[in-house]
Amino acid sequence: GKTVNFYDRSLAPSGRSIASWLWSFEDGSPATSTSPNPEVTFNSSGPKSVTLTVTDNLGNSSSTSKVIDVRNIAPQWKEVIPK
Repeated sequence: GKTVNFYDRSLAPSGRSIASWLWSFEDGSPATSTSPNPEVTFNSSGPKSVTLTVTDNLGNSSSTSKVIDVRNIAPQWKEVIPK
């Protein structure tokens, strides 16, 4: 239920620029995004597929997919010694 921030680091060849982004997130909310740097909340832990497709100003596109491991972070405990 924690928010994860994603950042696009794509580069376009000289004379071109990135015109659009399409992210897809397995089990994420939102499931897709057209933002270059979306915030996503995953509904459960475990391996999740994330795909980014970028399209440049000439209509050329490229995609990459990665599997990330969404984990619950254990709470921080402080030892208390009884008196």
